[in-house]
Amino acid sequence: MAGKVAILLLLVVSLAAMASPHQAKLGCRDFEKARILHDCREFIRPEGRYIIPTRNGNCCWAVRVVPGLDMPCIITLLTPVERKQNSESKILGLRNVCM
Repeated sequence: MAGKVAILLLLVVSLAAMASPHQAKLGCRDFEKARILHDCREFIRPEGRYIIPTRNGNCCWAVRVVPGLDMPCIITLLTPVERKQNSESKILGLRNVCM
């Protein structure tokens, strides 16, 4: 009986640890980066003036799908070619515009 209680207690503690709010962030994924690069392409071009996307447009929807609106994470996924084709500062600015 004591063994069953110990196993049950261990299971409960393990499940509680998994549900902890202090878990590591999942981070962003390549498909989210691809959607940002596609749906926000007119707003993140390196040249030209800054154009603000509409909050209910496809770009802002793509931004809000990224866990924690973590645009620095999206930057880390950029390839060297993508870094040249897109403005990192404009990508970072999407978080504040689309919140």
